[in-house]
Amino acid sequence: MSNLYKRGALLLIFLILSGCKLSVSTQGGRGNVTSESGLINCGVHGGDCTVDYSEYAGSKLSYTEYLYAEAERGYRFERWEGDCSGSGTCSVKLSKTSGDKAVTAIFVEEPLSEEKELLSFKFLKADNPSLPSDVTAVIDNTLHKATLSVPNGTDLTALVANFDISGVDVKVVGASQTSSETVNDFSDIVVYTVVAEDDSTQRYAIYVEQVDYQTKAITDFILSMQDNDGFEQDAVGTIDESNHRIELLVAQNTDLTSLIAQFETTGQSVTVNGVSQYSGVTPNNYTSDLTYRVTAYDNSVQDYVVSVSESNCLEQPWQGNYTITSQQDITALEGYTSVTGTLRIGSYSTPSTGLTELTGLECLNTVGALNVLSNPDLTSLNGLNGLKTITGSLIIDSNTALSSLSDLSQLISVSSISISQNDVLANLSGLENVAEVLEIDLYSMPALSDVSAIAGTKVLNKLRLRSLSALTALPAFTQLNNSMWLEVSGNSSLQSLAGLEQLSQASVVSISNNDALTDLSGLSCLTSATSFGLVSNDNLRNLVGVEQLSAVTTLTIQDHQNLTSLEGLSGLNSIFNGMSLLDNNALADVSALSNLTSMSGNLTVRGNSSLMNLSGMDNLSTGLSTVTIDNNDGLDSLEGLSAVPSATKVIIKNNQMMRNLQGLNGLTSTSLLQVENNASMLNLSGLDSLTQVNGRVALLNNDAMSDTSGAPVLQRISGDFDIERNNQLMSINGFNQLNSVGATTIRLNNILTNTDGFLNVTEVRGSLDVNGNNQLLDLAGFTNVTNIGTSSSHDLNIRGGALDHLGLQSLESVSGDLLVDNTALVDLDLPQLCSVGQNFQVTQNGALCTNKVEEVRDQVVGCSGIGGTVTITSNMTCN
Repeated sequence: MSNLYKRGALLLIFLILSGCKLSVSTQGGRGNVTSESGLINCGVHGGDCTVDYSEYAGSKLSYTEYLYAEAERGYRFERWEGDCSGSGTCSVKLSKTSGDKAVTAIFVEEPLSEEKELLSFKFLKADNPSLPSDVTAVIDNTLHKATLSVPNGTDLTALVANFDISGVDVKVVGASQTSSETVNDFSDIVVYTVVAEDDSTQRYAIYVEQVDYQTKAITDFILSMQDNDGFEQDAVGTIDESNHRIELLVAQNTDLTSLIAQFETTGQSVTVNGVSQYSGVTPNNYTSDLTYRVTAYDNSVQDYVVSVSESNCLEQPWQGNYTITSQQDITALEGYTSVTGTLRIGSYSTPSTGLTELTGLECLNTVGALNVLSNPDLTSLNGLNGLKTITGSLIIDSNTALSSLSDLSQLISVSSISISQNDVLANLSGLENVAEVLEIDLYSMPALSDVSAIAGTKVLNKLRLRSLSALTALPAFTQLNNSMWLEVSGNSSLQSLAGLEQLSQASVVSISNNDALTDLSGLSCLTSATSFGLVSNDNLRNLVGVEQLSAVTTLTIQDHQNLTSLEGLSGLNSIFNGMSLLDNNALADVSALSNLTSMSGNLTVRGNSSLMNLSGMDNLSTGLSTVTIDNNDGLDSLEGLSAVPSATKVIIKNNQMMRNLQGLNGLTSTSLLQVENNASMLNLSGLDSLTQVNGRVALLNNDAMSDTSGAPVLQRISGDFDIERNNQLMSINGFNQLNSVGATTIRLNNILTNTDGFLNVTEVRGSLDVNGNNQLLDLAGFTNVTNIGTSSSHDLNIRGGALDHLGLQSLESVSGDLLVDNTALVDLDLPQLCSVGQNFQVTQNGALCTNKVEEVRDQVVGCSGIGGTVTITSNMTCN
């Protein structure tokens, strides 16, 4: 009662409120209405409610209720209607004479903003005392990255950023950031996630590089078509850093009096004759050489002389292919600006002779394809300085003395790049300006330690880094296309995949034979892959770094000697076409797969000698194709697979410590159950739910198996049932509900004494083959079988062993042959047999009287008959 009177004193009034119902409703949008008394809490999602205050007001004469409206996200409260108006708090007075009251809260849609831009990003000296001055980022809102340069020696591990955004929040690894307050480690790429009002996000990669504040170089200089009228192609400057000279070639008759240059510099500012220069803006007269002065951050200067000359190149193409193997071949091509086909410099069959460089090809700017192959004396590509476009592929292979690609610095466009087996090539400098390629393949170059020149190239389809033994680290790749192929293999010194953070989706990820690799942290933004394979990375101990990976089509983890766990795969929830865990000798724990709920295709766990169980896969509740668990020497349980309801095939093989099939308790059906060569397997315990096998069951070479109990609800085996070479098997039992089987083979089970597991079986739909079971005296377990086989190829085949009675008391027909060859047999025990579809052959039964065999023969002949020949030989002659 006290809530009703908190706005005034309690008065003793004896009139009872009546006729004082208050109805509340909402219209237009989504919101809720509550009251000060707590009696009203309704109106959500367009609902309404009515409260009779006469039940609560007691003896009060009147009562004032206060109502509050609260809009949900995406809406705003606009006004009250009915017995309230305006947009503030609604007060409704209820009294004996007031009558019922009704109030409506009007909500209107107010879309949430999707703005999520990083507007500015700085390191202020006021926030970071170690910095000599403020540092402002260059923000690229197309690539969603920001780059800052700080002095060499700056401690990057604890910097405070100042930033502005257009969203409502910004986070780093889930933690909200406060401008000029939050500390972060910028020694590696840091991803800032800007959150909009509508909860959509945009990630920005923050790159912090350390630079020498004394540097003052011009690193790029171009007279471009877009800035200079009349230019038919860009003129890219050749920078001679040793002489601080920049040279450019332009077409003949170019007006040099007012040209605009684009340039890049490591310095703070650039001037010409004291006039400040702005890239892409400031015009100059290049009829004579100009001196560009670069001023560093420490105010030291460096001058560059820029010289522009007119070209003498022929404006005509060489039609078709062209091959160069000598200087004479170069001379014949001088002056041509393009080759429409493939330009071959050397070949595997005809290596070049005496070529150390390619001087004379300076006019070339376009070729169809470029192959530089088997040039033993070539040390540089000097002469290809003007090459800008390769419409097809660039192949540079087996040039044992080639040490530099710097003469390709004007190359902008190429379809694919393959560089391999160039023994002394240490870096790829010269390829920095290539904007986009389909594929990059770098292979077998022992001196290549730096691939940073391709870090900014947009790779569309495939990036392969293979057998680069000197490569210790990757650059920060900024434009790896989603759905691309990534292969990093055979790089024996590579310690980290840092630099691949921009990759969020991939078609193929193949990481193999990288002996020094210790984690996968560079793949921290990868969320999905068609194929994800890890093979033979000997120092990889876990999979930390791929926590964002949630879905793959296939997953392969193979041949890791020190991998102890799958830590890092905690985000994986879907595998669409199978997982293979192969020959990871130290792998003892798969618990990181606890979020894996969906898998189709094959599950293969093979050769993981330290793995004891599969705990961690307990949430996997979808059907599989083939489940193969084999050669896991320490595996003693299948715990972890209990939620799997079905599989096309289940193969449990060569697991020396496994004692039963506990862990398959949820399996209800399969088309193959193969349990083979499991030295400690005692029985089939664990198949509690298995009701049918729509194919074959094979129990083979399980030396410790003493019985077959463990599948109490198995009703049907539609294919073959093979029980062979189980040396300790005494009893075929436990199949209490089994009523139908296909072809059945019971062979070479040395101490088997009974077949009672078949007592409920009335039909064997294939052959029945019993052979070489030295302790089995009869087939009494098949006493209720009336028919064997459904076609003429289905036989009753009893050979070898210790059988003295068949025990097939109910057998009426055999579709194929009846073959009996058993030295201990004394009686056929076939009182109901009426039909043999093919041959009747009873031979080599030294204890079986011939006359008893003939009695059975006559019995069958007199009934439905024998469809083939009758052979009765080498049986015992009795009186």
